[in-house]
Amino acid sequence: MKAAVLLILVILATAFQNVIKKIYGVKADGKGTFIFSSIVCAAAAIFFLLTDRDGFTFNSSLIPYSLIFAVGYASITVFSVLAIKCGSLALSSLIFSYSLMVPALFGIIYYGEPTSWKLYAGLALLVISLALVNKEEGEITISLKWIIYVVLAFLGNSLCLVVMQVQNVDFDTKLSSEFMVIALVIVAAAMAIMAAIFETKEIAPAMKKAWYMPILNGTANGLANFMILLLYTIGMSASIVQPVSSAGGIIVTAAISLFIYHEKLSKYQIAGVILGTVSVAFLSL
Repeated sequence: MKAAVLLILVILATAFQNVIKKIYGVKADGKGTFIFSSIVCAAAAIFFLLTDRDGFTFNSSLIPYSLIFAVGYASITVFSVLAIKCGSLALSSLIFSYSLMVPALFGIIYYGEPTSWKLYAGLALLVISLALVNKEEGEITISLKWIIYVVLAFLGNSLCLVVMQVQNVDFDTKLSSEFMVIALVIVAAAMAIMAAIFETKEIAPAMKKAWYMPILNGTANGLANFMILLLYTIGMSASIVQPVSSAGGIIVTAAISLFIYHEKLSKYQIAGVILGTVSVAFLSL
């Protein structure tokens, strides 16, 4: 029961982040990506500091994990934007989404996490679901530059997910909050530097229109990651946590787009959402 409640909270927090990003993109006219990410990470780090009941304990052993996480996060942030700018939004989003499979497969192969036909069926349905949800009509142009960007973004997000998983196992679920704080502070600083270099003229206009959006997003990000760490603590494997939380977030986001923003979903997207719901059911069993 506790695991189910935590998973629901993760899914809702994930969907909330997607909605906030959408609203920010509209309000800020698609500008201020790096400063947005910097504030999101800073807000998430503050969330972890405030929710750390045992008090923050600095451990130098966490630094390598945090640095690797920061490299991965910076990669997904920078290269996902570049990939979307020079290629298909739908296809880019699809490939980014598939990175959530990596920690599941890593847990099965490297840690020998238990599997069943339900897990494999859920993962297979999720792959199909993501392809349908992100299906794009018309001809898609693929360039070498786009391929490089999308692969680097995929690897960056995969790296983030796996290093969280490894850190959690190596420290036996201890110091996870400290790991996240150190990692998020490093990323926040890196994104702030990127903003100062590439977004000097965009920061003020973007923040004037939507300064509170990254704070809300960062809080939701902190909540989602905090709940994921709790799920690891109570023994739920990454092969279940990551696919269920990510697929659930996609489904809830699609529902919000349909019923609140009245966006029209294609027949492929509707089929994808239905299959995604079924995949979550399989993965949760």
